[in-house]
Amino acid sequence: MRYLFLIFISLFLGCGKKEVNFVKKKTSLLARGSPGMNIWNLPEPGESEPLERAYEIAPPLIPHSIKDFVINRKQNDCLDCHLEGVKLSEKHVATKLSDFHFVNEYTGEKQEKKVVGMKYNCVQCHAPVAKTE
Repeated sequence: MRYLFLIFISLFLGCGKKEVNFVKKKTSLLARGSPGMNIWNLPEPGESEPLERAYEIAPPLIPHSIKDFVINRKQNDCLDCHLEGVKLSEKHVATKLSDFHFVNEYTGEKQEKKVVGMKYNCVQCHAPVAKTE
């Protein structure tokens, strides 16, 4: 009885008439660098100041260019400076990673100098800033 009801509803609403295709043309969801999209005229790492956070415990924004950075499980260019908080110049020290990045949230186990889980993917929490008009 339940199946007959579902078939009736789908026919009544027109779901069984034809296949619906919402994609009009093949396009990528990734921005292609059109004006206003993904255009970051930001300073190189070490030439910028930390930005104000949106709220007290917000992940810091990325105040410098990350163009050509490799960020994956095997290689993470961000860690070259941010793992230990490298001194980049007389007045500038890279923001050191917090302990959060080294603690397994399921077991509570802490790794030494090894980012755990998906926390290697910096841009899932830390957003690069873009210049807007």
